[in-house]
Formats: sequence, structure tokens, C-alpha cells
Amino acid sequence: TSFSEDKAEEFLYRAHVLAGHPAIKWVVHLDARGATQHKYRCRHVDLVRHSNTPGEEEFLFAPYSVFTVKEAQWSPHATDDTPHVVHLEAAIDNNKESMELPLAPWY
Repeated sequence: TSFSEDKAEEFLYRAHVLAGHPAIKWVVHLDARGATQHKYRCRHVDLVRHSNTPGEEEFLFAPYSVFTVKEAQWSPHATDDTPHVVHLEAAIDNNKESMELPLAPWY
């Protein structure tokens, strides 16, 4: 998950135009209270500052992390310029979530 809008658009282009995947932009939201209160910070994400791309920073979520779909904006003709946009809220702590939650339908 990149902080850079340009990097997100690059990945969207590569996935949709070059690989033929659906044009979907995923927007991950964290609890805003976590900026000042430690107990609201996401526990299952790491900030990666060192990558193969100089200057790139990204969040990496643990496998099977819990997200809640907050909003989905469907584009009538999704392209890399007008993708579907899905807003997700990241759980604060995966360990406090039910082990019985469904996986995404593609799993």
C-alpha cells in the first residue's frame, strides 16, 4: 500500500492495461485517532522505507489482515483513468477479530 498517488496509479495501470485485471483502486483508511493515541494504531502493518525503488515508502499488511469495506464507487466503464474505487477500513488488531470472518470471494 503506497502513500504516493502516482505510485498507486502506476500499479493500477500495470495491473489493468498490461495484465488485464479489473481496474480497481483500493483506498485503505486507518483510524485517525492513531495519529496521537497509540491504542488506535494498526497492529498488523509495517512501514517499509527500504525497497528496490529509491524514495518509495509503503505499508505492508500481514497476510489475511481484516478490512471492512466502507464504500464502493463503481465506474460504468472502468479503465485505468476511471477505475472502480473501493474504500477499506483497516482493523486495529487482527487478533481481536473473529477467526470466522469470510475471506474475499476470490480465495
